Amino acid sequence: MASSRGKVRCEILYHRGIEQQESVPEDQDPRETLLLRICVRSAGSDLPAGSEEVQLHGLWAALLQSAGPGDLLELERVQEADDEEPDSRCFSVHGDQPAITVHREGYRYRLDKDTLEALKKKTLLLPEWLRLPPAKKAGKVYKYHSWLCTLRDGADANLWAVVWESSRQGPQFDKGWSRHAFVVVDPTFEHFPCAEWSTTDKLPLFSVTTSIEGQKVERLPHLTVGDVIRVHRARIAAKMPRFINIRQQSFSGMVAFPCPEELLEADAADADDAQVPHWGIQGETHTLVPADRARVRQLQAWVQQRLSKETMSQYLVMLRDLLESSSQRDLIVQVLQVESVPRLRLVVTDGSIPSISLDVSQPALAAKWLASDVKVGQWLRIQQVRSTGPGSEVLTVNAAHITKVPLWCLDVQVRRQQIEESGAAYRAEDKAQLSPRPSISAPSGTAAAPSPAAQQRALARAARAQAPRESRSSGDTEMDEDEETPPVARETPRAARPEAPVAASLTAVTGRPKTQLSTIYVNTILPIRLADVHDAAARGERCMALSNFTVARICDVSGADATSAQSLVATRCCCCGHTFAAPDQHVRAVKRQRKVWPCGHWLFRLQFRFKLALQQDEHLLWVFVADEFSGLLGETAEDVVGDSAARARAQKRLDALREDLSKPRMQELSNSMAVYRHDGPDTTVFGSYVVCDTSLELLPEN
Repeated sequence: MASSRGKVRCEILYHRGIEQQESVPEDQDPRETLLLRICVRSAGSDLPAGSEEVQLHGLWAALLQSAGPGDLLELERVQEADDEEPDSRCFSVHGDQPAITVHREGYRYRLDKDTLEALKKKTLLLPEWLRLPPAKKAGKVYKYHSWLCTLRDGADANLWAVVWESSRQGPQFDKGWSRHAFVVVDPTFEHFPCAEWSTTDKLPLFSVTTSIEGQKVERLPHLTVGDVIRVHRARIAAKMPRFINIRQQSFSGMVAFPCPEELLEADAADADDAQVPHWGIQGETHTLVPADRARVRQLQAWVQQRLSKETMSQYLVMLRDLLESSSQRDLIVQVLQVESVPRLRLVVTDGSIPSISLDVSQPALAAKWLASDVKVGQWLRIQQVRSTGPGSEVLTVNAAHITKVPLWCLDVQVRRQQIEESGAAYRAEDKAQLSPRPSISAPSGTAAAPSPAAQQRALARAARAQAPRESRSSGDTEMDEDEETPPVARETPRAARPEAPVAASLTAVTGRPKTQLSTIYVNTILPIRLADVHDAAARGERCMALSNFTVARICDVSGADATSAQSLVATRCCCCGHTFAAPDQHVRAVKRQRKVWPCGHWLFRLQFRFKLALQQDEHLLWVFVADEFSGLLGETAEDVVGDSAARARAQKRLDALREDLSKPRMQELSNSMAVYRHDGPDTTVFGSYVVCDTSLELLPEN
């Protein structure tokens, strides 16, 4: 059943392109079998986005196949289906009774019964802005499809698109040609989360195939997520309803525009050739007009705005979580080392573990293509990875499932932060093993060789050193680890302030301390006082050993004084890095439920998140604890939440530390702590300080 509606105003959100029956009776006009399903949002509607649809039948579909996202429609005398779901709405347009007015960027055109008759008799033409653009030059310029969803099967087309991922088939060699395809997107996908761009069934999967004559797989282009491509005279081949392939022809032209490594503003009208670098993939001459440069920057700004705030896959996990499960997931990792003999292997990390080796030698063509471009420091998205168990030392990965990703996307930034937090915690250990010891404390004999883990972390720092450096808001450039002042004893240290003597009578009154903070690096590098921390940071020192201080305050996640060990634990999202309160029940049970956190993701880890106020004379310094295992409490965050015995042991340590707050200490029981500086947009000019490699010892009562 259907009912007639007077007038409906709506905005087009997206559509999947025109549909046509495979076979048409001889006595029927082929246009009468056309169907265009358009997802719209009607004015004043309180229905969820994506639940309203306009179905154009026959000639209506043929005339409005160029309509796309953002166009406004005024529907008159259309039929609304009454038998649809209560939370959805469908309008049907067929016959010659309805009327539709299309609005686009200041243009307006009305289609009604008289217009349809004139168009059928060819006494009237649609305005140029409402027609599909020709593949050949119109005058001296090319016309382009505004949206990928308007591409028509079997036609030649000029178009713009944004690279999304490498086709999972990988490079192929067939009939004397090497070919490789990339999945592409454009603002047609604006109303879908980035994580659904490859999986949604409401839009086709668009792919662009690049080809080169001969078995020269290594010469096929290597594109990165976010790169913009311009294609001239491509042939569209559709396998509806799921796949639309954009194929190169011998006379096609294709240009790639690498996406900048810095975030862009949407307005790019004043960009010139120097600001829009490009390189030709196919064709001899590639010219750019101002409209082309503006279109490039518009698409680059669009994809950056989306991917800098959203995760690119709902299947992304950290390496540590993958190794602990048997499921198939996606990874984003940084390349630390490339090994090509005897087979292609990549040593990678994402910060959750020091490193792991990936066997990417199969399939052979994909491995050959990958080896011609992969470099240390690159970030890669790897799809459909399965672990063989917690003890895995090498993961076997399909080389065709690998795509380069840019530095500015959210998933990379989360992992770069993880690498900084994890790698910096081992920094003093690595430098002690990889660098000569200070002469004042160097032991006799031959120094031990660096451990494999230390070598891999050194490779990670070298990879980060090759990555572009980020500018701080103050105008300074953040230094890489290799530029930092090494943690060696200074030959001419600042004049030390005299230590305040601790009277035996005061100690007798306050009692012997029950705890002592200590770090092994206090005997390796010269410790400093709290008063000298800012001066050391100004000189570029990032790793420091502190000593002769007392703990004045302990604050939990909320910022209140900590009284419970469990209040020191927080939930951290594995996708976006946001933190929330820890779950009340066992973490494994919560993971099985796949509970969605406020950020929209369900993958998480538990971490200790609290801070300590260190005091020395009149100086105060806040330091932060952010790790899955706390050397201060001697337990993992998961055990503190899920294991009552572990929680009791952690609570005993916390209570002992709280009893020692601001308690004077004798020299032989003085505290020491290793910290590293962390810089971020929410920190002071000298950054914040994170505790690392520091343990809490419970002292005997006598």
